[in-house]
Amino acid sequence: MAADPQARWSRWLPTLLGGALALGTVAFYELGGSSAPNPDACPPTAREPDERDETARDGVPSKIRSPGARTHPATAREAQNAEERVVSLEAQNQLLAERSVTGELGYYGHSQSELEAMARHCDVRMDYPTRLNPEQAEDLGMSPDEQEAYLAALTKFAEADNALYRSLYTELYPEAAEVEAMSMRDVRKGITRQLGRTPKQDHVELRRSIAEERAGLREPPPEDELGTFERYNRARFASGDRFASFLEAELGPERVDELRRAFEGWPGARTREWGCDDNEGGSPTR
Repeated sequence: MAADPQARWSRWLPTLLGGALALGTVAFYELGGSSAPNPDACPPTAREPDERDETARDGVPSKIRSPGARTHPATAREAQNAEERVVSLEAQNQLLAERSVTGELGYYGHSQSELEAMARHCDVRMDYPTRLNPEQAEDLGMSPDEQEAYLAALTKFAEADNALYRSLYTELYPEAAEVEAMSMRDVRKGITRQLGRTPKQDHVELRRSIAEERAGLREPPPEDELGTFERYNRARFASGDRFASFLEAELGPERVDELRRAFEGWPGARTREWGCDDNEGGSPTR
């Protein structure tokens, strides 16, 4: 049996009127009408059907919508979803960096997020170079000429280290005689014995400074403002960079970066000191 046209019209009339009322209200706000509805014209319990349906569809509270968002719900949803995804990815990136730093991490080639996480933990790492064995050179794909250049750079680095540490020893022990005749082992031992008396908080502040400098969060201090303690430890932690500068003169910066990244830091002595409190931290070596 065919439905009565008058009955169909009666059934859909409230819905059509409701939609017209909602569209009229939106147009009123869009065209600069008062932001406060007239209480005499709209009962306090009245709701806009379109806005209610919109909230039910995408779950976004209507109170955070702009007028433009109400007229383009799909665009608003896409924008909000994109913003939420960016925030989520940033949080995940920071969490991964924190987990890497508080766990195990390489000694070279860190991302900016990892460097910033290391700065928060006052985490400073050193990759001190040593000779490569034949297997390591083969794994790196080094030609005979490159291996020769590596050894030449290592020799220059060792000579510079010797001169630096003997100079620091003389600063700490000005009365010492024939420092040049001392073995490098005794020179280092004398330096660490004297500087080992430095308050722990000074060690913490130095770690904090170096970690933040590596993350680009602060500028390094001028060299002429540094005391013996800082110059010694900064030189020690920068061993990998200092060796790289000698090797770059032989092989170029790109090849040196490639070689150093292959092992996440030069093969050799690796030291990590961390902790932003004088009651925590350490210096394991692997």
